[in-house]
Amino acid sequence: MNEYLNGSGERTLVSLEAPFCLRSRLRTMSMDRVARFIESRTAAALWIDAPPGTGKTTTVIDTLSASKRFRAMRRIICYRGMRIEEALYWLNDFLLQAGIEDLDKVLGQRSRLGAKLSVLVNILAMHPVAVFFDDYHHLAIGEDDDSRVSLKNFVSACSSLEKSAPGMLIFTSSEPPPTGAGIERVELPGLSLAEAREFWTLLATGSAVPRDISNPLLLRLLARMSSSVTGRTELERQRENGPDLESAYLKAMETLRPATRELLEILAEFGRPLTRGLLRGLCDGIEEEIELSRENTDERLVELEEYGLLQVSGRDGSTGISCQLHPFVNDAACQGFHSPDAERIRALHSCAANYYLRLPGSSTNTWSMYNAREFLLRAGYYEEASQLQKCFIEDLLRLGYHDLARKVLLETIETTSGNIRTVSLGNLAIIYKNDNRYDEALELYEQVRQELKNSGDQANLARVLHQIGNIHYLREDLDAAAAHYEEGGELARELGEEAIWLATRVQFANVLYQCGREDEAMKSYREIVAKLQESDGEKGTSLLAAMKVQIGQLHQKADRFLEAETEFMDAEKLVRAVDDKRSLLKVLRARAMIARERRAYEEGLSLYDEAEKTAVALGDVLELSTCHLLMGDLERDRVQLGAALKKYTSALSLLESSAPTARLQSEDFSRPVASVIDKRLKEMEQLMGAASYQRALAAQAKDGISPG
Repeated sequence: MNEYLNGSGERTLVSLEAPFCLRSRLRTMSMDRVARFIESRTAAALWIDAPPGTGKTTTVIDTLSASKRFRAMRRIICYRGMRIEEALYWLNDFLLQAGIEDLDKVLGQRSRLGAKLSVLVNILAMHPVAVFFDDYHHLAIGEDDDSRVSLKNFVSACSSLEKSAPGMLIFTSSEPPPTGAGIERVELPGLSLAEAREFWTLLATGSAVPRDISNPLLLRLLARMSSSVTGRTELERQRENGPDLESAYLKAMETLRPATRELLEILAEFGRPLTRGLLRGLCDGIEEEIELSRENTDERLVELEEYGLLQVSGRDGSTGISCQLHPFVNDAACQGFHSPDAERIRALHSCAANYYLRLPGSSTNTWSMYNAREFLLRAGYYEEASQLQKCFIEDLLRLGYHDLARKVLLETIETTSGNIRTVSLGNLAIIYKNDNRYDEALELYEQVRQELKNSGDQANLARVLHQIGNIHYLREDLDAAAAHYEEGGELARELGEEAIWLATRVQFANVLYQCGREDEAMKSYREIVAKLQESDGEKGTSLLAAMKVQIGQLHQKADRFLEAETEFMDAEKLVRAVDDKRSLLKVLRARAMIARERRAYEEGLSLYDEAEKTAVALGDVLELSTCHLLMGDLERDRVQLGAALKKYTSALSLLESSAPTARLQSEDFSRPVASVIDKRLKEMEQLMGAASYQRALAAQAKDGISPG
């Protein structure tokens, strides 16, 4: 999964030992066609399809190696069950090395998969890199509708790339491209009779060429086998019955040395990529109960590569070299083996788990813990696997692996009971909430609520009531939200859980504010302020400032501007003391609004100016755009229409010209800001039109002309 190509020679792609590697004459037509596409770009992306073993990968790698067009190339080997987001993370490592951070900025966000794929298309529109998805048809589709649609439409979306774009996408597959994809297709033909004869002569001099075989991998496999009795028998069968790649694979497996076949069986039993380190560990017998051959693992891997049975990915800093059977080979192997020994498989998976648990720094490595948990689960150690989940589930969510986290949690819920299951239900509810699946989240939280009541876990019950309140709040059911916040807050107060009480009380007060219950909201805010002021140190300073801003806004709403400004200035002192720039930005805007209400326009502009500089320091495009919007409102209030129009236009331009990732990260928030700006610009057109008309009337009156 980790081959790199760099035209300047800084990074080198070491090609796999290819099933077909005669570059001079054979495959010339296909390579020329691919090369012409790369250089002339008749479409936005390229799709190469052909049966397994025809030479798709070799054709792409050889052609790209000869091209000077790209700064770098990344090949993603797609394996069965691999998720598209996992492929994106493999790709992200490479992009970061190339100094391209756009994808990294959005992967950890709760953006839809389609949005993340759009970022990839934008990257290719700006950078001279080639992204090569090998065996694209093996990518798995997530459970949600968005994943299904995004993966299905990704290739078609690539047609949005300009033909002149510096980057490009290449797909290889055993299947044709989606209908109407708008990309160029190359169907890789099999070898001609003359090519097959020439290839066979080079591989197996002295043997008669098999009849009607055009697949280079099959020819190579038969040539490798022809020295054994089993191989010669299979060669004769292929001559008589016609080409059959699956049968040849099964016979090839019979000709392997016992130790190599043992390694093949291990790879087939696992059914997923395994690092060479793990394979060495298994074959060296991590546990005495595993009786495997101690023969050199690398030698056995080389033999499998020579037969064309193994795919080897490149080197990655964390995982090393990874090996896997081609999915076609894996299926053939599983069909051809005797019934597997369940205890042996269980022991193998247990050993694999121990390997990852024993890696240096494994306890803090998300993927070491994840892999260990996967193997424990396969071995049937469900409770042990679930215990490991706690070590990495938050990291998966933080990194944006929502589908993967959902899969882990569902498996835990199905295989465990008690506290582990309850916690997993709660975590799954958070995922559903973040995906806007509120009904499903509520259903899960109600299960958690009941289980916590039954177990007597009151502290976590208070937390769950808070979360249920949050979902009702998101659904805009403010009465239900307030009821759950109040219940959770009172329970937390009784238990002395101050942190839970504060979090719940803040949300409760905000809901009261939005419901127009201003006196009750003021009372709650003052209660929170009093509690925070009792605490020593800087902890809670930003929250204290936020509460003072809320109190100030309540005063402002009631036209008590002096009291409002006092609260805002108190908040400003607090956030400046702890250098909290984001909170300072909010306070400055609140003070500027008071100045605007008092018609102290110069003071307001000065405050907005500092807010603007703070937004620039934070690198927050949305906040900067909002500052310009509010400055435009102030200029309009003092009838400086030209200055107002300039600020509104600037606000809109900031949103439209920001990097794609910035827009995606704040999509849900930028949309309403853009809507307000559009409204203001329309109002400005009317105002300036009216002003122009008034000036025309005045000029006419001065010249003694009747307005008529």
